[in-house]
Amino acid sequence: MRAFGPNRLETVLAISRVVEAADGVELAQVHRKDHHGGVPWFEVSVFCKNRLNCDVSKETITAWSAGKPADSPQTTDFMDSLSDGIKSSSHRPAMFPRELAINEFQLEYFTKVVSDLSEATLFQPADGHGHTPAWVLGHLAICAELGQQMLGGSLTHLDWKERFGPRSVDTVTKDDTLSLELLAAAVVDGYRDLRQLARTTTDESLLTRPHGSPSLTGTPIVSTADMIALLLTNHFAFHLSQLSSCRRSAGYDPLF
Repeated sequence: MRAFGPNRLETVLAISRVVEAADGVELAQVHRKDHHGGVPWFEVSVFCKNRLNCDVSKETITAWSAGKPADSPQTTDFMDSLSDGIKSSSHRPAMFPRELAINEFQLEYFTKVVSDLSEATLFQPADGHGHTPAWVLGHLAICAELGQQMLGGSLTHLDWKERFGPRSVDTVTKDDTLSLELLAAAVVDGYRDLRQLARTTTDESLLTRPHGSPSLTGTPIVSTADMIALLLTNHFAFHLSQLSSCRRSAGYDPLF
């Protein structure tokens, strides 16, 4: 039994059904008493809702169930179909959970690094790795879009594929159409959209097909899923370190 608020407007009288649908999903049918009187009520607990791709909301459940007797055929059918839907969702965990978390973490660091870069050095080759910040940013951006394309998306900057794509040569000359703000935004947007596709793609035939990139032929990176994981983690981190080097070369102190 529980009560909410100083006036104790809601008290649960009985829990008549509980369905454990795995991975922390619970569906409970309760009979409660509040200022509307005794009514059937449904509650769904999905603490990992996004990871489970579960679209069920408490608002949807309560809007449907209000006023229907707990033992009516309508209520029973609704409970069964909702339970099946949650169970089905629980068997479709989001893809790449660790890679997604790592990429979001790296994007936070990326934002800090880029905020200290300047337009004046955008087309100047850096000491050590020799790449210009413009090329590194453009390369990260187009690789995110190529990853989207592998998952059924499309390229936003089609002309960047040859200019910044895999195996491109860093001979970027000053170009007034390219700014630090534009390139950095393309990276942030590109990986945001790649993460969304990576999070929601469940087509096994798509994820297991060969990635088709000549640069990685003969390596342990074999499938599309392997490539997406690489783009979200190692590849991004490798080029982020180049941008970090550009930042340090400009005289800034370490970020950590």
